[in-house]
Amino acid sequence: MAGATNIESLVIGDLVSDVVPVLFEHHYDQTISTADEYLGIVAFEAELSLGDLTANYDEGYSAELTIDVRYSATYGGYLGLMRRDDVLIV
Repeated sequence: MAGATNIESLVIGDLVSDVVPVLFEHHYDQTISTADEYLGIVAFEAELSLGDLTANYDEGYSAELTIDVRYSATYGGYLGLMRRDDVLIV
């Protein structure tokens, strides 16, 4: 095959209506610390909804993501939070 070939594909399957745990994790740096610092949030029962998908040749694909969080009887709450850094909160 002559030249470069670029193939892009986006596969969207059947609608999934399951409620699943969702993890958001954010890592950050602080000038006073060399440790791996992060904030993690787990939504125990979340339903994800993807809005209209748009495609831009220069910027790629984008869509609005909505996360609907429900109360979990299993875990007794909506969210679990975890924070790790070297800064003391007074």
